[in-house]
Amino acid sequence: MSLFYPLTLAISLKYGFRSKAHKFASFVAILSIIGIAIGVAALIVDTSIMQGLQNRLKKAVLKDTPHIVVNIDNNANTDTIGSIENKLLNLNHVVAVAPFVQGQTLLQGSRSLALINLEGIDTDKIKLKDGYPFENLGLVNIPEKGSFSLNAEAALYLKNNLHLNSKVRLISTINARYTPMGLTPTQRIFLLNQYYPSTNSTSLDTAVGNYDDVRRLFRMTDRTASLRVWLDDPFSLDEVRKNLDEEGFNYSDWTKVQGEFFKAVAMEKLTMGIMLCLIIVVAAFNILSALTMMVSARLTEISILKT
Repeated sequence: MSLFYPLTLAISLKYGFRSKAHKFASFVAILSIIGIAIGVAALIVDTSIMQGLQNRLKKAVLKDTPHIVVNIDNNANTDTIGSIENKLLNLNHVVAVAPFVQGQTLLQGSRSLALINLEGIDTDKIKLKDGYPFENLGLVNIPEKGSFSLNAEAALYLKNNLHLNSKVRLISTINARYTPMGLTPTQRIFLLNQYYPSTNSTSLDTAVGNYDDVRRLFRMTDRTASLRVWLDDPFSLDEVRKNLDEEGFNYSDWTKVQGEFFKAVAMEKLTMGIMLCLIIVVAAFNILSALTMMVSARLTEISILKT
């Protein structure tokens, strides 16, 4: 036995692989070690792939999903909204704030009818944290004011048999008015002249319009406002939530829309990890059983040594 070997390793090599009297046990031990090596390698590869997939989905899916939407009191004036924006920008992980409006509307095409999520962003009033580049916000192209145009997901075109430059009617019950004929929703003709790739995992497709045009459709007053908040890392939401709760803000976040999707991804990642860990555990028990067989066969020799 070489003095350079650790004692436990030397004993394992001698009786685990070099025993001529117990070739079967040695064979089982070798296969088990190979199984452990493959299991560990597969676990490392699987963890890396799932982590990369999660990061890629985070960038793709949450790029177009509002990270946080802060709802402001209807009685707030311009100065109050400005102070709230500055207060939000001072929070950790917050990189940008902009006036924002969203709501569900009914889209009526020439041969289709669909419920969609309509958003409007005021790009002229986006406030960025010092040094943060505008390009990193990942905004889609916003139509010009007064054009009443929409930039919609590609899936919206495919599902409803629409094409570029199609005219659609948007019908909304937000701030609907009561008339002698009953509740009358607002409606307006919009032009679908742009599209962007579909990365939304929710059931409702999304269309983006000009901030002022969408507000006119929803009949919102100048005092009605919401703020869209961008985070440098959407998964750092817990810390930001704590700060928002301390400030008493009324808000919603991306977990309301995409939370279940990312929970499913995390569950799949955990399940794969557990399955591969079980492979390693089974291989380890095989080694233990092989060593037990060898010890059982040498009980007489052990008894002689004890006496």
